[in-house]
Formats: sequence, structure tokens, C-alpha cells
Amino acid sequence: MDLISNEALVGLRDLLEGMMPGVTIPGHGPGLVFSGTRITPIGLGGFIAVNDDPKGAIYGRRIETGAVITVKAADEAQLRNVVSDLTENLLTQDRQTLFQNGLCRIELNELGPVTTTGQGNNMVSAREVNFSVLYEYVKLPDAPEGVMDEIPLDFDLDLSEGSARFLINTGFDENSLELFDVVDDPLAILGGSSDWAYNAGEFRIEQHSDTHGGDLAATPDKAGTYLLLKQTAQRPLVRNFVLSAEIASGDPDGIGFVFRFQDTENFYYFLISSRHNYRLMGKKIAGVFSALDTPGLDDTQGFDIDEKYQVKLIVQDSRFTIFIDDDLALQGEDSSITQAAKVGFACHSNNQAFFYRIKLLHFQT
Repeated sequence: MDLISNEALVGLRDLLEGMMPGVTIPGHGPGLVFSGTRITPIGLGGFIAVNDDPKGAIYGRRIETGAVITVKAADEAQLRNVVSDLTENLLTQDRQTLFQNGLCRIELNELGPVTTTGQGNNMVSAREVNFSVLYEYVKLPDAPEGVMDEIPLDFDLDLSEGSARFLINTGFDENSLELFDVVDDPLAILGGSSDWAYNAGEFRIEQHSDTHGGDLAATPDKAGTYLLLKQTAQRPLVRNFVLSAEIASGDPDGIGFVFRFQDTENFYYFLISSRHNYRLMGKKIAGVFSALDTPGLDDTQGFDIDEKYQVKLIVQDSRFTIFIDDDLALQGEDSSITQAAKVGFACHSNNQAFFYRIKLLHFQT
């Protein structure tokens, strides 16, 4: 295990142990072990961005794991109280605070059986409480480093003449819709107008309308509704970038991204569909939908309904690459639109589309 991954595990352990209730009887402290742990790099091969002060690289790791916490008490009645206190402490924390500390998700999976050892005053009742955890660790430089002139990647991406910085990296709160503009494609004449909304209970942006035009099957004709990041002085239009988001859908139709969006007549898009089992990149040029010059289409797999996915789009000049849960999912090429433009979310006939966060890393040349 590399040093940053080890630091990430230590950080997660410290965070969870700090959230556990205190104990008054020596030897009754909870024990924590991790099971089924998966550690993956955040960003580009682990590189996130360049820190300004001190100057140096920011690296990160994502941990998906099972956290098995063994709690103990003098008898079963006390054990029930300890388990209740533990689950309340871990599951009722303010979500924004958890996000700030890197804990993106924590869910209760199951309670193990109660076991009892010893007798009389030496009797100890114990129970395992199993949680699933998603944690992101960000390592800032401790001291100034040499300025990076090339970003390390696990795929072919030449940025030797430029640098990169985050334009946005956030989960969603009740004001998040103010970051975006809603645009419905003029060719999306079916399903009514779009209905983008914020769900405070789930901390996510949702789309509740069947807005669409064109074909539901794996063809490029995909007029839909788009949620575009607003351009600001701090968040300019982008040409080469990494756009990533955590998404899920309760509807089997199209959900994904829109990018290099010039206007409603000229843009690229990426959509996945469960109903028609496709992953597709396409374009609209001068008001006409079509495939990319080098088509980006996989018509053998889509997505599972109600399952969360981490989707990442990498755009470098005419090359477009999609990763889903850090696995290469789709590639395509096209040179119809080369200018910097807006990016955002896209839906095609999907009335239960869920977006949990957004990250946009801009490649500057």
C-alpha cells in the first residue's frame, strides 16, 4: 500500500473513532476493523490540483469499505443502549460537516448476533455493528514543492504545456440550483417542460420530467433537458477538462452530461440508458443530432436502476473519454466544436434522475 493510501486509512479510522460514544468501564471500548476495502485514486491518477500556499501538488484517495465496530457492555440491556448511541452518533451527523471531513456516505448494513462471555461481574455482552463507508482523503503539501509541468495519469493525456485547477468541487445544498441555468432543447417536444428540483433530505439535485425528443433507443437523436453550470469570473468556459459526478436514477431512460455547450443548436452529450442498454456520446451541430466522427457507443450495457455511479468525463482536444466507477467505459473523437463552452447535466425522458455532487477540473494552456 502506498503512503497516501495508508494515510487515508488512518484518517478514516481517526474520524470514525472520534464519532464513537465514550465509555466508562475499562475494556468496554469499541473496536473498529475494516472489511472489503477498496482504495482508488481521486482525480487524475491521484493528482487533484496545484495548491497555492505552500506551492505543490494536492493528492487524494477514495476509500469504499465496510466498517465493523464491535461494541461491549456489562449485559444485554446496556448493550442495546450502547448500540443505539453508536448508530445515532454515526448516522445523525450533519451531512455538510461530514462532507467537509471527507465522509461522503455512511450507511448501516446490519447488526451481528449478541455474544456473551464470562460470568457474574466479569460478564461481557458484545455485538458487531456493520456500516458501509465512502470516504475521500485529500493530502495538501506540507512544504513548497517544484511546480508540476506534467500531470501523472493512468491514461494518455498530454498536458505538458499547461496546468490544471478546480473550478468547482461540491456536494449539493438548498442553494445549489443557483449555480446552474436550466435549458430545454427546442426539439424536446415530448414529456412536457423540465422540472429540476433540490431534495433536501437526500442532498441531491433531481429532474422529475419526461422531457425529450427523438428516439429512446441507441441512436444519436437525443433532445433533452440540460442543467448548465453558470459562467462566472472564477468559473470560465472550458475547452479541456475533467467533469465528474455521482449520479443515480430511478427511471430507466437517459441520464448523463452535456459539454462544449455553445447554444441549443451546438453541443456534445453523453447519456446512459438502462431501458435500452446503451452508453452513448453524440453531438448536435447546426440543430442536427448525429454520431461523433469516431462514434462513442456501447450498446451492450447501461446502468442498474437506483445504484449510484461515479461518472467521469475527460475532454482533451478532440478526444472524449468516459470512466464509470474508475473503469474505462467509452471513448470517442470529434472536432466539430473546438471552442471553450459550458458543461452540465443532461436528461433524456428521465423523470427520476439524481445528481449528488459535481467536480470540474480545468486544464489551462
